[in-house]
Amino acid sequence: GTTYYYVVSAENTAGESADSAEVWAIASAVNTVLYFDDFDGGAVTLLGTTPDITVGANTWSNANPTVENEFLADGTVNGNDFDSAWLPFTPQQGKIYVLSAEMQCLSTAGYMALSFCIDDVSNANGTHLGHFTVTGDTVKASPGLGNTNNITTTGVTGLAKLTVLLDCRDERSYMWTTSHYINDVLVPGAENRTAAAGGDY
Repeated sequence: GTTYYYVVSAENTAGESADSAEVWAIASAVNTVLYFDDFDGGAVTLLGTTPDITVGANTWSNANPTVENEFLADGTVNGNDFDSAWLPFTPQQGKIYVLSAEMQCLSTAGYMALSFCIDDVSNANGTHLGHFTVTGDTVKASPGLGNTNNITTTGVTGLAKLTVLLDCRDERSYMWTTSHYINDVLVPGAENRTAAAGGDY
């Protein structure tokens, strides 16, 4: 099947932070944690570190090794260049996946982002599937495929818990859907949005 990635990315966000990130697979009422990282690794590069819970021996990777110190293992960002951190997974039909992270971006010049992604780490931006961006007190949810259908929520202060639900229960992968939540509240207009307009991937 297609390999997807869990991605966090940032640009112009030195000093911003993510408190924790986790991914759950839900099937038959049984929750299985695929990845969990509480970012307690200190002020060293996140690249190559192993999450607290991981699949196999998977470690954090990124798309731009020339700026490999942007994301740190303590959850902060150490620079103003664009960078991203990736964890791979292959979704299975019949399951629901939940990607969740607590994030804060005080900068209004940059952003932090969270999404599923259909691409490999050679593509710095990738094709987002269920995308969130945070800039200052503004959170943008981009449901479905791509990151252009922005639904903007303002007045989000402090660490925001961002959650993307990827529902893979339909037999046709192009009918898989995403839903977005901010602090466990569904974003209006971002529920059960089809992952792709057509075709299989």
